[in-house]
Amino acid sequence: GWLDFGMWGVLIVCVACTVVLTHLCVAILPFPILALPFVVTFWALYALAPEIDVLRPLSGGSMAPMSFEPLTALLLGLGQAVFSASIWSGLLFVVGLLLSNWRHAVIAVLGAMIGTALAYYYRDVDPASVDLGLYGFNGVLTAVSVYVVCGSKLRLAILGALLATIMMPAIGGLNLQILSAPFVLTTWLILALGWIDDKLFSASPEPAAGDPSTRPQPASPSVHNASGD
Repeated sequence: GWLDFGMWGVLIVCVACTVVLTHLCVAILPFPILALPFVVTFWALYALAPEIDVLRPLSGGSMAPMSFEPLTALLLGLGQAVFSASIWSGLLFVVGLLLSNWRHAVIAVLGAMIGTALAYYYRDVDPASVDLGLYGFNGVLTAVSVYVVCGSKLRLAILGALLATIMMPAIGGLNLQILSAPFVLTTWLILALGWIDDKLFSASPEPAAGDPSTRPQPASPSVHNASGD
């Protein structure tokens, strides 16, 4: 409630911790920190929840299985990228991206499609979670992030969305809240692979046949002195 001063205190502390953590990460890490401060702060808060009364989770009923709705899952996956499980939020998110950069909008929709389709393909998740966009939003965030920071490559954006979705059950298996951790870790992984490729696997280009620079050069003509020798 609005008058729950304990919760207001928790929120203020969380904001302060996130700001401090952001400054520390930017100063220390040589790569984009993305949503790392948010993820770390939430994980710490979740671990402390059993010890602090104000953080006790609300009891909620389990989601009943329902039929898979691809369009709903796609739009809610886009909306979940901005913490809003709403079809209108998903539509407005795409419109905002279109006004900013149409390529980013296409990449975001593609990421949502990949995350949703991959989760449904394996059929080991309940349709309600997929329909709520919980398996699409990491694909959205990762696809756009990888496209922006890794050289605007469509193939890397697709790879990022695939890896982020595959990583979700692995993080959940560690008894951690998944949140946007797959987006962060996958973007870092692709950046690391790019660095390894540049440092270890990029061979120097061989000169092409017929390249004038590879032809033997004629000897410089002798310069005669004044006596004609």
